[in-house]
Amino acid sequence: MTDSNFKNSLSIILGELGKKDWATPLLQLAERFNCIPAEEYSFEHELLNMLHNIHSAISTDNSLPLAQLVAIRLSALECWTFRFFHIEAGSHHKFLNPLTDSTPSFKHTYLQINLANSAFPSTDIIKRWARENLR
Repeated sequence: MTDSNFKNSLSIILGELGKKDWATPLLQLAERFNCIPAEEYSFEHELLNMLHNIHSAISTDNSLPLAQLVAIRLSALECWTFRFFHIEAGSHHKFLNPLTDSTPSFKHTYLQINLANSAFPSTDIIKRWARENLR
């Protein structure tokens, strides 16, 4: 998916959800996952699919708590099993956190794909980020 197609698709679905203000934090997050080869994984596709599924659920039952659903489903995405790191001082690995480390840090990372079965950062931290940034 091209950057402009993703931004357009994200804008449309966020508009349908009444959450256009979520675009900035979600676009920043997407930029951090751009270093993953497209043939391996697409954060953009997974994010859009998640948002469309939530839109369908909300359309069926508008009493569902949107922000809470997004926090739960965002924390369950596959992207959190990826590990990004810099090699510092010989063999010391510094793991990068997609929620807190700057986007430019991810331009020169080493990537281990599906290194773990658990999320990094933990799902509780991802949910807290979502609750704070996606209100």
